[in-house]
Amino acid sequence: MFIYELNQPIYNCFIRGSLNRWNGLPRSKSLFYTPEGHGLPIGNLTSQLFSNVYLSVFDDFVKRKLGCRYYGRYVDDFYIVHPDPNYLRWLVPHIRCFLSEELHLTLHPDKIVLQHYAKGVPFLGAYIKPHRNYPVKRTVNIFRAAIRKMEQECLQPGISFPRLMEMRSVINSYCGYLKHFAAYKILDGVFRDSSLKRYFYFTPDYGKVKIKDKYIHCTKCLENEQ
Repeated sequence: MFIYELNQPIYNCFIRGSLNRWNGLPRSKSLFYTPEGHGLPIGNLTSQLFSNVYLSVFDDFVKRKLGCRYYGRYVDDFYIVHPDPNYLRWLVPHIRCFLSEELHLTLHPDKIVLQHYAKGVPFLGAYIKPHRNYPVKRTVNIFRAAIRKMEQECLQPGISFPRLMEMRSVINSYCGYLKHFAAYKILDGVFRDSSLKRYFYFTPDYGKVKIKDKYIHCTKCLENEQ
């Protein structure tokens, strides 16, 4: 019992910052409200593992019982490929029944998509088509909004070197992510005449950016003078 209490993080803990920032935090998100003997799973670390363990019986059902050869799943998203659309329609009630009776889960009513493979399908943040993938519109819109905001900053004089470093990190993060898609036209449309080019070099494929040497040099000179 002594060892159990010794390892409880809610005892003798140091709270940094103001407790007012915790206002509105659901009790399910705090160890201070969990029952004795229970922990607090961190979603981005454990949800994938839990779903793979919990839904493994669903994988067996689809692959072995229903005989679906072209089936794939990531966490709670899955797809089935088959040349007969009527067969795919036939699968839906069987899958819905199994999930309900065996796992107490339900299919999302608005996320069942049945269409020809050539039209593509949204899956895991991508729009998948034969031999190529595209980023979904939501990601592209967020990317464009972030770039527009930084472009407005570049129209103003006197951007500090630390801020240029932050901007470079953001731009490279988006460029690195979009490199995994057929997104050159999107990148070229955003960056070709961008005011960011005042401060940054872009590689020809827009895969990476770097701060122009003259702005690094000028900033260091100013720092030395101070």
